[in-house]
Amino acid sequence: MTEAVAEPVSSRLSMWLKGTLALAAGTGFSFGLAPFDWWPSLIGSILLLHWLLRGVSVRHGLVIFYAYGVGFYGVGVSWVYVSIHEFGGASILLAGLLVLLFVLAMALFFLAQGYIYLKFFRQSIWGITLGFSAIWVLREWLLTWFLTGFPWLFAGYGLLDT
Repeated sequence: MTEAVAEPVSSRLSMWLKGTLALAAGTGFSFGLAPFDWWPSLIGSILLLHWLLRGVSVRHGLVIFYAYGVGFYGVGVSWVYVSIHEFGGASILLAGLLVLLFVLAMALFFLAQGYIYLKFFRQSIWGITLGFSAIWVLREWLLTWFLTGFPWLFAGYGLLDT
């Protein structure tokens, strides 16, 4: 008698729905940080990303990671628009375009994180848990010094009461 292996619920979702959920999860991360400080959304955001990656190919996983990154930075760096438009004197269109390009470029860090995780770490239970976390920390560390650093939107900010 053979036993059927249940496929993950997340693997039955369409890729469009997974991408949309990843985008929403990325936006939810920002609500765990100031000025909202609702830390459960930060944890829920990361857990939803992790759940969406179950049973996906590397290609689809990269789409999920990138969509998450676009949502993550799309909401998290909205203040950059204000800086460019209000204080820099740029037009609304130019400021919006610059912020869009900035968000799309910063989301590439999630693409790199996703590639490393999907290629090397999701094959074992240790890789799924510790590898995912270690690569998350590595991405955050890289952002502190690459191109003079961008030390915003780190998970620790929302999880520490300062």
